[in-house]
Amino acid sequence: MANSNIDATTRELWQKGVRKMVLLQLPIYAAMLDRRRIVWKGGTKIKHTAQFTDMASLGQAYGSNDPLTSSSKTLWKTMQWPWKKATLPINYGVDEYLENDGGNDTSPVALIPKLIEAGQEGMRKFMYEMMYSMADVATTDTKKTFQSIPDALEHANTYGGVARTAAAYTWWNGASLAGTWTDRNDVMPATIANFRSCMDVITRYAKTTPKNGDIIAVMGSSIFRAFQSQVEARHIYNREGVGMLAKYGFDAFYLDGVQFVKDPFLDTDPEGGTTTSGDLASEWFFLLNLKDWELRINPKRAFNITGLKWQAEQAGGKDEWLARIMLAGNLYCKKPNGSMWKSYVTT
Repeated sequence: MANSNIDATTRELWQKGVRKMVLLQLPIYAAMLDRRRIVWKGGTKIKHTAQFTDMASLGQAYGSNDPLTSSSKTLWKTMQWPWKKATLPINYGVDEYLENDGGNDTSPVALIPKLIEAGQEGMRKFMYEMMYSMADVATTDTKKTFQSIPDALEHANTYGGVARTAAAYTWWNGASLAGTWTDRNDVMPATIANFRSCMDVITRYAKTTPKNGDIIAVMGSSIFRAFQSQVEARHIYNREGVGMLAKYGFDAFYLDGVQFVKDPFLDTDPEGGTTTSGDLASEWFFLLNLKDWELRINPKRAFNITGLKWQAEQAGGKDEWLARIMLAGNLYCKKPNGSMWKSYVTT
């Protein structure tokens, strides 16, 4: 009792709208998409070989009669992340089917926009929660969800198969403002001076000066307003034309070439954090060097939607039609030292 009209049209509308209504509605993913940091690519696992030290210590100053030394160092280590799988059901029951049966009042197509809208909203929120999740942050490589931004930038957790601490593998930790690798949750007022201090640190860890547009600052509304008011006080507004009307106010700005991005999702605090503990999302401030980040999506599970199947055909099944959105991928960072997470920023 499949309805081929609803089935075919649902697939068509979903594939047309998933890029715009899911990825482009998430500020960080939209920025990554602009910079081609979202990659549709398969493989057995996601792997990256990182250089964690240099050869400077092998240099030798010598005299004419001194023997020349010959030594070597291990410079690289291969990190790997497994594919993470996610799914979201889209279904409609017998009552919706009977009410949209092509009679005089409605048609089957009237049901499709509702199904698509609900599926897009659900997948968008689901990906949001995975992107910022702190769940199982101490054992991030074994959890089922995508690696999150906090997973990458925490100072003492396993990431990419490497167990980081404040003393070991610090080159693979998120950048540390104080250089202690334990200061992620230290209080930091939202000031331009502190922002510049953070930029100094990640630029030093990055080893090369980031290009304009590489780094974005991401935060919730209250922290965004704190920086906005400081920038606003230094901004001169010019009257346009010959009239007396002047434009005032703005909702996006650059500071020292860094785009400040307001993400209202952080205001909702999906994990129910508490103030001063480092888990309250509205207090989070990220500096992300996007050239080091990649959202990898497996082409075989790239937001694909299955056909709508009538569940009543199965023993014990309900009288409903069910499709599933299928996704496989992961979000990972190739150089955590080049980005920073401050989780207790005050306004």
